[in-house]
Amino acid sequence: MRFLHVRSLHARPALIACATATATATATLLCAGTTLGAGSGPTLVKPANKGAVHGGQIKLVVRDASALAKRYGVFVSISRTRKTNAHGVLKETKDVAKGGAFIELKPAKGHSGLWTYTAPKQDFPGFWASTPGRYYWQAEHTDCNIKGCEAASKIESFTESD
Repeated sequence: MRFLHVRSLHARPALIACATATATATATLLCAGTTLGAGSGPTLVKPANKGAVHGGQIKLVVRDASALAKRYGVFVSISRTRKTNAHGVLKETKDVAKGGAFIELKPAKGHSGLWTYTAPKQDFPGFWASTPGRYYWQAEHTDCNIKGCEAASKIESFTESD
């Protein structure tokens, strides 16, 4: 290993400044790339936040072009309440009759990074796609590089009307 002599440090301040700046810039880029890649979650596209939808015509659209979404799929939770778990993920309401759902979306054909779900035409009390009211929804994909293993979108809402 070669050590720089103290005198040579004084003779080359520009070289030292340049090396320090390069090392700092490289570390910043590496950290930024890691931050941007890890934990990037899906984005809700349709219906619009606080938008109105009509029963029997509900189509959910989510944007998520991550490799993890392609590998594990994209899912949506729908709930009548905005309650979340400790990781900020919308609590699942598994009782469909109480307006809850946990749905797997399908990749949209011809649209890389878009995922869709069209609600079936069901007409039973409480089914979210045919019962008027305000619903909260959130998309997620699996990512065990983050706490809770769920990379989730923001929680948004829509109002279903007949």
